Amino acid sequence: PGATPVALKNQVRLSARATQATGLKTGDLVAAEAFLESPRAERFPGDFNYQRWAFYKALSATGHVRGDLYITPAETLDWSWQGWRETLSAQLYDHLGQTTGAAVLVALTTGIRTYIPPPLVDAYQDSGLAHLMAISGMNLAAVGGLLYALGRWLWACVPWLALRWNGKKPAAVLGVLAAGGYMLVAGAEIPTVRAFIMLGVLFLAVLIERVRIALRVLILAALVLALLWPEGVLTASFQMSFIAALSLILWAHWRELGWQSEVRLMHGISYIQAVWSTSVVAGLATLPLAVWHFQNYSVVGFMANLLAVPLMGLVTTPLALVGYAISPWWGLEALWPAAASLNWLNQLALSAAQWQGAGLHLPSQF
Repeated sequence: PGATPVALKNQVRLSARATQATGLKTGDLVAAEAFLESPRAERFPGDFNYQRWAFYKALSATGHVRGDLYITPAETLDWSWQGWRETLSAQLYDHLGQTTGAAVLVALTTGIRTYIPPPLVDAYQDSGLAHLMAISGMNLAAVGGLLYALGRWLWACVPWLALRWNGKKPAAVLGVLAAGGYMLVAGAEIPTVRAFIMLGVLFLAVLIERVRIALRVLILAALVLALLWPEGVLTASFQMSFIAALSLILWAHWRELGWQSEVRLMHGISYIQAVWSTSVVAGLATLPLAVWHFQNYSVVGFMANLLAVPLMGLVTTPLALVGYAISPWWGLEALWPAAASLNWLNQLALSAAQWQGAGLHLPSQF
C-alpha cells in the first residue's frame, strides 16, 4: 500500500510453491504480493551469471511470491499457441501414465520440460546425452525426411502423375511444411530454427533443381538468426548448435573422400563407426563451449552416445512418428511404445551418469 507503481519494460519471473500453482494455466489472472529484484550478476568466481541469462530471456526482474497466490481462471478457453502447447503436453503426460518416458516424449514433442524430474535432467547432462533432449537437426530431419519419402511414395503410386511430373517437388513441399509445423509446436528455439532453415533451404534446392552445399546453407542460417536475435549469438544454444553442425559438415565432407565398401556387413560396421565418429567429432567440437558456459563436461558421453543415438534414431523416433500418424484413430495410447523406449533411454542416462568420468567440473578460473 502506498507504493508507487513501476512500469516494467519486459517480463518478470516469479517463483511460487508447486501447491500454490496447482491448476494454473496460460490465460489465467493471478494476484499476489511478490518480492522483486534485479537479476544478480556473478557474486564470486565460478558463480552463475543470472543477470546475463535474464537479459537473453528479456526478464526485467525476478522474485518470489509472499503469502497466497490468488488465481482467477480465464473466462474463455485459451486459444493461444502457448496455451495449445501446454494443453497438448498435459494430455500426453496424463494419457501415458505420467512416467519419465512420457515426460521426455512431451519435451521432444512440444519443447516443454516441466514434467522431467530434476535428477533425470542432471543425469542427461552428466552422461553427455543432453543433446538428445534438444529439438534440433535430428528431430526435424526425421519428420521432414519421413514426410518427403512418404510424399514421393504416394506420388509414385499414381502412374498418371509419376509419368508427367517430378514427384520430388511436391514431396519437398510436404516435407518442409511438416518440419515447419513441428518447429512451431516445439517452441521455435534457436537450435530448432537453425535446423528448420537448413532443412528448408535444402528442400528449396530440390524445388528449383539447384545443387545443395551444406556449408553455404549453414552460413545462411547463421546470418538469418543473427539478424532475428542479435543477442542470441552470445548464448550457449546458438554457439554449440552451429559449432556441432559445422564440425559434422566438415567431417562428412572428409569422410566422403574415403573408400566405401559394397559389402553389406561392412555397411553395418560403417554405421557403428559413423555413430561413434560423429559423437566424438561433435563432442570434441562443443567441449570447450560446454566448459566455458557450464563449467562441466563428460568424457563418457562418447560411449553413452554409441548406445543412445541408435536407440533414439532407429527405435524411438520411428515409433513416435508412427504413433502420431495413427493417433487420430487409436488415440494418444498409440504413443505407448515410444514412451517405453524413452524409459530405456532414461535408464541408460541414469546409468551412464554414474560411470567414472561423468559429470566432471572445471572451475571457471581455469
